[in-house]
Amino acid sequence: MGLHDFAAISMFGCYYIMGMPLSIILVYVAELEVYGVWYALIAAACSISTIFFIRILLVDYNKCVDKVRNRVVKEKESFKKSYAESFKDDI
Repeated sequence: MGLHDFAAISMFGCYYIMGMPLSIILVYVAELEVYGVWYALIAAACSISTIFFIRILLVDYNKCVDKVRNRVVKEKESFKKSYAESFKDDI
């Protein structure tokens, strides 16, 4: 489906842009000490889970199946050609 870049950017945003400042605020301003780090980590994990869930709901699976089907047909044709050419040299 080619969503690796979306996942990387989303995780960077949730863990580093949202989670790290939140943990600093919870540790030093709210004085929650270690609990603040864990609460921020839980908040970041919940937000990334929500983003991924919404993204999964928005995927057009019929389009993905068509892309994979076309790729398999192309690979199958190229394999047949290369397989036939490999025996051409032996004759």
